[in-house]
Amino acid sequence: MLVILTIILVGSAIFCSIMQISYVTVQKSNVAVGAYYYPWWGLPPPYENKWKGAVKGTPFLGKYNSSDSHVADQHIILARQHKIDFFAVSWFGVFDWYDHVMIDSNLNDGLLKAQGLSNFKFCLLYETEGIWDSIVG
Repeated sequence: MLVILTIILVGSAIFCSIMQISYVTVQKSNVAVGAYYYPWWGLPPPYENKWKGAVKGTPFLGKYNSSDSHVADQHIILARQHKIDFFAVSWFGVFDWYDHVMIDSNLNDGLLKAQGLSNFKFCLLYETEGIWDSIVG
């Protein structure tokens, strides 16, 4: 019985050591952590009421407007504080449809004019399904 208990304890110690080594290795690798970023909040009518049904509770920064570059700077600061390396920004392209024009405008006036973006990464998440639905209708 003592031999079995010793084997279990030694095995557990080895397993924990391996797990800690794996954790340290992952933490020091070049893995980037990203977060989705949606620039459609606070759009002019009819979208300013999007906050009512879409979000439970109140966002940390309050009901912000995505076209405000100061808000985007605050988002970048919060992301960095929480070890987020980049944003995957929702984008529908540039079309004549009202909501697509406003989302593109919010991206240009908000995130792309944020001072903190000079040393923060982002990529565009091209929302093909939403575009396809708009085209096919």
